Amino acid sequence: ITGTASGHGDSLPWSLFLKVYGREEYSDSPTASETPWNHEAAIYQAGLLDDMPGGLKAPQCYQVETLSEDRIWMWFEDVSEDTDVSWDLGRYNLAARHLGEFNGLYLTQRPLPSQSWLPREFERMAVARDSPGIDELRQSLSHPIVCQVFPMPISSSMFRLWDRREILLGNIYDRLPQTFGHLDPGRHNLLSRRNSVGVDETVAIDWELAGIGALGEELVRLVTNSLFFRLFPIDKAQE
Repeated sequence: ITGTASGHGDSLPWSLFLKVYGREEYSDSPTASETPWNHEAAIYQAGLLDDMPGGLKAPQCYQVETLSEDRIWMWFEDVSEDTDVSWDLGRYNLAARHLGEFNGLYLTQRPLPSQSWLPREFERMAVARDSPGIDELRQSLSHPIVCQVFPMPISSSMFRLWDRREILLGNIYDRLPQTFGHLDPGRHNLLSRRNSVGVDETVAIDWELAGIGALGEELVRLVTNSLFFRLFPIDKAQE
């Protein structure tokens, strides 16, 4: 939402970003079973993003407006990106450092947030959600279209990984340090901004999956989400 403000003979442009959340619409989200529909509003209202030292920032939320028990409006600052839309590997590296600095605060300087509604062990919940789909896939491997998407070497590797899921999840959540994070930091949710003293910051939007996760979980999402949404050249994935 944009406009112009006038005062003392001056005319200044202004802009806000309005984000609308509805309970019914959110029920169609693939992550609806892991986080409530108004989770991002709760994150801001709890003050968890008020003081973010280091290079990772969140857009300022000016107001959470409750229209009804099923709908809210969130009024944000309009964050514009300072750099070209295409990030090079060095900019991804900087974003990874900023994410790591933020995660590290909760290992060395701050206690973990204690709110009971914060999601924990997101991947465990996601695996439980996806179990019926994996079972269905096993029974559909002979279908011609499924064979094209999941040829034998790929499907075999995937099922071996799936069969080891409890071991892998145990390594993530029972053995690694746990911290607070964004937990969905692909390129689609990250903006590059230079602050008033000329230092590059990474602004993370869409905190609707934020919660408690393993140290390093953010970096996995940064890589995989950016590739999944084709925001980094897939032929350079190895880099």
